[in-house]
Formats: sequence, structure tokens, C-alpha cells
Amino acid sequence: MKQTSIDKLSKIYSYLKDDEQWSYCAKLIKEVLRAETPAAGASKFDIYRFVGSDKLRPVMQGVYYDGEWRVASDSFKMIAEKGDWGEELQGKIIGKDGSEIKGHYPNWRSILPKDIDGEILGYEPISFDKKALSEKIAEYRAELKAVLGKSTQWDTAWSFSVGGVNFSCKHLWAFVSAGVDTLYIHKTEKNRAAIVRTEKYVGAIMPIVK
Repeated sequence: MKQTSIDKLSKIYSYLKDDEQWSYCAKLIKEVLRAETPAAGASKFDIYRFVGSDKLRPVMQGVYYDGEWRVASDSFKMIAEKGDWGEELQGKIIGKDGSEIKGHYPNWRSILPKDIDGEILGYEPISFDKKALSEKIAEYRAELKAVLGKSTQWDTAWSFSVGGVNFSCKHLWAFVSAGVDTLYIHKTEKNRAAIVRTEKYVGAIMPIVK
């Protein structure tokens, strides 16, 4: 469907959605918009998707090299990728442009449970459907398109439930690019950061606390 047709349908939807007589037609239009609105397509992993943008904390805008791990975080999500990064990078924080950022990187290991390499005590692994997440993002975008006549790449209010705990779609989708489909969620303290662990990655993602 051409973009002009989508725009026209969006305008029609905005007129009909609150009309009781035509609400059914509005629902049909919304389904068409949902089908025509692309979800977040599968993307290649880029660790710089995890860095922060706070200019007051420049070290968080880079990737920190710590032994076999390189780490990135924006305070809402964190990921550490295992690999052979070379001695010349050890202990350095490297920005997206390749320059070194001077400063002290926070103790990222303190965020993770001490038993991260074995059974993560107190947490339970809960898998989530990556296709369902993609469809939920498409639904959010279609709804925004229908109401406002325009969409956006991301909205911080978009959430997705994993095991009854809500997480930011944007933050969760960043982990999907790393092949993650399971979160370790604390059994009793749901406001704690959920843990990510695969053969290549460890990390954490904060839930949305309402």
C-alpha cells in the first residue's frame, strides 16, 4: 500500500474511532494500518545501541573493555559481550567514533548476581516470544499513526510484558538483536533488574515501574 493511502486511512480512522455507529469500521481500518506498518525489523547486533547519551556522564557514552568482556550501558539496560578484544583496548572506554573517553567506568559486575556463571539463585528464567514483541511494536506504531497521522521509530511508553513484568519495548528489542529470548526475573522482587545470560552475553534490563 502506498504511503498516501495509509495517510488517508489514518485520517478516516481518527474521525470514526470515537463514533459508536462506525466503531467497527474503525477497528477494521486499524487492522489494515497494523498490517501495513512495519515492525522493528530484525537488525544486526550493535553494542553502541546500549550506550547512554547523558553528556554529564561521558564515560557512559562509550564501550568499556574489561578482560574478555566489553561493556555498554545507559543505566536502563546493560550488556557485556564476551570476546578477544586485544591488549591495546584493555581498560579503555571507546566512543562510537573510535576515540578514547577518559574517566572511570562504574563497576558493572556489581549489577549482576554473583552466581551469574551457575544457577542464578532467586531468579527464574522466563522466555518471551520475539515475534509477539515485534507485532506489539507494530501495533503501537499503527495506533500512533492512526491517531496522529504519523508514527515514530520508538516511544518510551511502549511496553511489553514478560512473566507479568513490563519492560520498555525499545530496550528489550536491543537485546533481541543479540539473540536474547529469555529473561531471568527475580521470583519475589519484581522491581529488580532482570538478568540476561547467553553463551556470549550477560546483561541486565530494568523493568518499567508504575
